This record gives sequence, C-alpha cells and structure tokens, in this order.
Amino acid sequence: MRPHPSSDEVEVFGLRGVLQTHRGPAPIETHGYRRDDNGLVPVDEPRVYELLGQRLSAKAVKDYGAADRAREALREMGVDVFDSSRIWRVRGGTREFNARLTQLAQSRQLSACRAAYSAGEALADSRSHAILIDAHAACGDGQGARDALAAMSAAGHQPQPAEYAAA
Repeated sequence: MRPHPSSDEVEVFGLRGVLQTHRGPAPIETHGYRRDDNGLVPVDEPRVYELLGQRLSAKAVKDYGAADRAREALREMGVDVFDSSRIWRVRGGTREFNARLTQLAQSRQLSACRAAYSAGEALADSRSHAILIDAHAACGDGQGARDALAAMSAAGHQPQPAEYAAA
C-alpha cells in the first residue's frame, strides 16, 4: 500500500507530484514576437498576440488568405508587423510623432511644429526635443531653442548636441 501523499502532493492516475497552480492572468503566448515601441499608445495586446498566432498557424498550413485576414485585422488595430525581426509596433507612437515633427521642422513650419509637439508631448523622447530645438534654431528663434533645451532637461532627457544646431 502506498503512503498517503503529503498536503503539497496529489496523486493522479498513479502518478504523484506537487500540484502546480497559477495565480493571476494566464501568460500570453507571444509566438516569438515582441512589441517594439514605447508602449504609450494603448492596444489590446492579448488580441495582438492572438492574431499573430492565427497568422503564423495559417502560414504554416499555407492558408495565405487566413494569414492575410489576420494581418489586416492587426492593421485595423493600428499594428504593423515586421516578421523578419519578429517585432510589432502600434502606429501613432514616438517614431511617427518624430517623423511628423521632422517633416514640419525641415519645411520651417515652426508654429505647426510647436503645435504638433504640444499635442503629442506624451510621446516625446530626446529626439523629439532635439527636433523642436532644431526647428527653432533653423527659423532663427534662439530664445525658443533655449526654452526647448530647458524643457528637454526638465523632462529628464539628455541633450545631445550632435543631433541639432546649437541655440
């Protein structure tokens, strides 16, 4: 006769072991992909990973129509997938924000650049600040460039003088 299992052990079908429990939300299967943005733009990440899994499963069985539908669903959520590097990004993040600021700065649209920066300030990183400083400097607004540099330091971003013209 077998000894009775301890309180930490259970016996199932003749096998004895410690019962494993999981507390909290179930772990998300990422399928080897990872999010590659600053995470400031909200998105239903479990749904993203679910669609990535559907897409990969469809591709594995050469159901390219289903794979395309999953990718389109991701695009409708604002998610771009980069299979070769196994990453995904939400559109509207810092990269797109900085691209828009750069476009406005290069065309010397200082007021539009400042307005765009103010509207998306939560997305700003050190590059965003550098672009704004450069826009002020390019438009001959030295005081604005100095103010933007001070705001950059106040935000905890480190000035990188190689990125922009001196104020």
